[in-house]
Amino acid sequence: MRTTMLVLACLALPACGGDDENPSPEDYPECTEEGVLVLEGTLAGQEVNLQKQSQGYVFGNCCFSTGEPGSMELRLDARQEVRVRLEFEKTLVRGGTVEARGLVHLPDDGITAGNCETESLTGKLLQSSDGETYSFVLRDLRAQPYCGGAERKGELRGCYREISR
Repeated sequence: MRTTMLVLACLALPACGGDDENPSPEDYPECTEEGVLVLEGTLAGQEVNLQKQSQGYVFGNCCFSTGEPGSMELRLDARQEVRVRLEFEKTLVRGGTVEARGLVHLPDDGITAGNCETESLTGKLLQSSDGETYSFVLRDLRAQPYCGGAERKGELRGCYREISR
């Protein structure tokens, strides 16, 4: 009887698993290799499933002294251009999740989509409890220019595990 009640409670509560609006950690791609971006999803009717080696990342948490948004950026080529950027307006703590918006700019892979920086935060950014992995989902995507560009139906889910020092 207790097992049945626990299963029913878990089915009813988001904490036991995610939904489309509030994904749980299990809903994100798995990042097992250090320094590799894993990106999955559907964009404009096309399946996305790729892994790309990173040339580095920058993480700046939000709001401590400046009130400026936080960001996480990945550089994925020798030119050191930002190819993935997430922005958030609340402090991200280890094991926590914040609402986010961002962009993925991988034209060689046919993926260029993002959110307008003046629109609401419809995505999510999660940091693992050990602080080494960042997972994200981006929704309500548009083609360039991201403010006013054509809608790109679908969503992108990704993760990045930093390189151990």
